[in-house]
Amino acid sequence: MYFNNFPTTLYPKKGGQLETVQDILVRIAFEQSTKEQIETFLIYNVPEGYTPEKIAEDVYGNQKYFWVVLLINEFFDPSYSVSLRSRSLDDYIDRKYRSKTLFLTSETNSEQFYTHPIGGNSTVSTFREGDTITVYLGSRLKYKDMGNDKVLGVVKRYIPELCALQLDSLTGVIREGDIIVRGYDTEIRAKVSKVIDSRFAVHHFEENERRLNPFATPPDDFGNQVPLGQTGDGFSDPVGTTQTILENYINEDVTIYNITNEEYEFKKNEESRSIKLLSPQLLENVLREFREVIAAQ
Repeated sequence: MYFNNFPTTLYPKKGGQLETVQDILVRIAFEQSTKEQIETFLIYNVPEGYTPEKIAEDVYGNQKYFWVVLLINEFFDPSYSVSLRSRSLDDYIDRKYRSKTLFLTSETNSEQFYTHPIGGNSTVSTFREGDTITVYLGSRLKYKDMGNDKVLGVVKRYIPELCALQLDSLTGVIREGDIIVRGYDTEIRAKVSKVIDSRFAVHHFEENERRLNPFATPPDDFGNQVPLGQTGDGFSDPVGTTQTILENYINEDVTIYNITNEEYEFKKNEESRSIKLLSPQLLENVLREFREVIAAQ
């Protein structure tokens, strides 16, 4: 129903012939001012396992209005934007956080955070998505042989605020204390000080639902933190690495302020259960205006 109203365009088929198709690249959205008017919407708590189609049927009496649910909430991925059922959420987390996360410290001192590059003339400042990594044995261009291409892991994401590498895949074993290196650049190296399944790795640190600075001291009774290298209440000398939340997590396994990737995704999924929906009384007006806007394209 949604795309049936879209204008048509000519699209070249194989062989050079033109075919008339719906122009699905036309973008339609509710104005922000409309979404902020409380009388235009209602709050809907999504039952376990409900899809946009099922929500539309429940609220508007017809599944074909699922696109109204998506548009008012700016859901561009209907598979994962609406709250997932427990089994689907578990599978989603497994896919998003597969493999391992490596928490890094300085190559030469386990009590210093990772900085990049460690040295040399490399023009690359950091690890990047898609980089291959292997284990560095301490002499230039000498690697642990992990196969013909010597690739040990592939980087999915570099997280500088946590001094961490989330891996997309891992062949073999990386242990705490290993020095890792980019597969094609020996100047980018770091010491692995913590290895953990990505699902259970820290996503961020918080206290009373307030995010904390990883590079600062644990909060005092008033919630105040003293950042690395600064002085403050109770710290006459500049705060050192060993006094920070992140270092305590990496090297001392202190987890008091942890929100893991798994916990973060479960919480986000629960929050997505409450969504805004267009008031059913306004549906016909919106449908009429939608058709008028599309016709003017």
